[in-house]
Amino acid sequence: MGGFDPPSFLLTCNGTLYEFTDTTGMEVSVDPALLPASFNLSPAVPNPFNPVTRLSLTLAESGPAQVKVYNIRGQLVLSILDEDLAPGRYDLHVNGSGLASGVYIVAATSHGQQQHQKILLLK
Repeated sequence: MGGFDPPSFLLTCNGTLYEFTDTTGMEVSVDPALLPASFNLSPAVPNPFNPVTRLSLTLAESGPAQVKVYNIRGQLVLSILDEDLAPGRYDLHVNGSGLASGVYIVAATSHGQQQHQKILLLK
């Protein structure tokens, strides 16, 4: 047999990464209109929270992304995400069960862009 490897591609859907291998020989493309247009950190829900809140990170391009939580003194208390990601929307959870009640800052960064938001943990 020859050394033919069928083409494969990656697809993200609501933060889940799927890998497909095309064994049909059909051409596959992604409609650019379906990809996110910008970098965005959605508001945390619920906020105030106890002990878990949810937010989403939207990436318009592939690359490294970080989401970290800091206390009001600027000290890192949680690292939620730190990896290379494909464009798409990623649903994230912040679990504050090991933290004291108070105000925290969620910071998201990717490709030199940065967004912040305050979250309030009430126990």
